Amino acid sequence: MFHSLRARRGAAVLSASLLTLVVAAPALGHVSIPEGDVHAGSTAVIHFRIPHGCDGASTDTVEIQLPDGIVGAQPEYIPGWTVETEMVESEPYERFGETLTERVGVVRWSGGELPDFAFYDFAVRATFLLDEGTVVGFPVVQRCGEAEVAWIEPVVEGQEEPEHPTPTLMVIAAAEEGDGH
Repeated sequence: MFHSLRARRGAAVLSASLLTLVVAAPALGHVSIPEGDVHAGSTAVIHFRIPHGCDGASTDTVEIQLPDGIVGAQPEYIPGWTVETEMVESEPYERFGETLTERVGVVRWSGGELPDFAFYDFAVRATFLLDEGTVVGFPVVQRCGEAEVAWIEPVVEGQEEPEHPTPTLMVIAAAEEGDGH
C-alpha cells in the first residue's frame, strides 16, 4: 500500500512537471540571445541559442544576419563546423583609426551536427555602434538537411508572438568608464 501511494504521488509530480514543460515549451523553442542587452558603443560577445533541430532532424547550418551598426564581427570557432562570413557595404565608421565602409553582414556555420534533442550557443563578438534604446533583430536561418526554419518574423509589441520570431536584444546606456565592460 505504501509503495502504491508513493508511486501515485510520484506520477502526479511527474505529470505536473511534464505539464509545466509543455506549457513552457513555446518560449524555450525559439532561437534566442541569452544576454538580452548590450551597452551602446561596446564590444561584446552575444550568443545565438539554437534550442533544437527541425522536426526531429539535426541542425547542420546556422546563418545569422548582422544588421547595420554592428561592426568588427568575429564568429566563434567551433570544432567540427566550417565558419564563413560575408561582407556587405555599410555607412562609414571608424575602427582603430581607419575609416571603413564594409562590415560582416552574414555569419554562417555549416557542416557540423547539432542533434535535435540538444541545444548549442553560436557566438559572435562585435562592436555595437547603436543608440541606447534600440531594439535590434538578428534574422537567423537554421537548416537541417533539406528542412529549414527561418527565424525572421518581426515581434510587434501588443501583437501575438509569431511562430518563428526574430531573436532580438536591447541596446542600453553606454558603460561608465572603468566599470569593466
